[in-house]
Amino acid sequence: MLPTTSVEDWLNRREIDMSIELSAEQQRALAVGQEYPPRIINPQTNESYVLIHAELYERIRPILEEEDEIEAIRETYPAVDKVLDSEDIRDSAKESA
Repeated sequence: MLPTTSVEDWLNRREIDMSIELSAEQQRALAVGQEYPPRIINPQTNESYVLIHAELYERIRPILEEEDEIEAIRETYPAVDKVLDSEDIRDSAKESA
């Protein structure tokens, strides 16, 4: 579900809130570069994240934002269908009366 503010505002706030510094061990692992892009796992949730350079992220960011907006629209489909179905039922009832 998208926040009530714009996607861009939400993403900008997350950038500020999510600044994490790498440990020396993590920096060495990045330097070795065994896997690209490197994956990061949250040990509490087992969720996996991909670490990409900020420049690359800024280049693909518009695509990600567009997909979020498209998904937000798709999330409204069931509600729209419900409204349209109820209008069809009312129209059918008026025609048969």
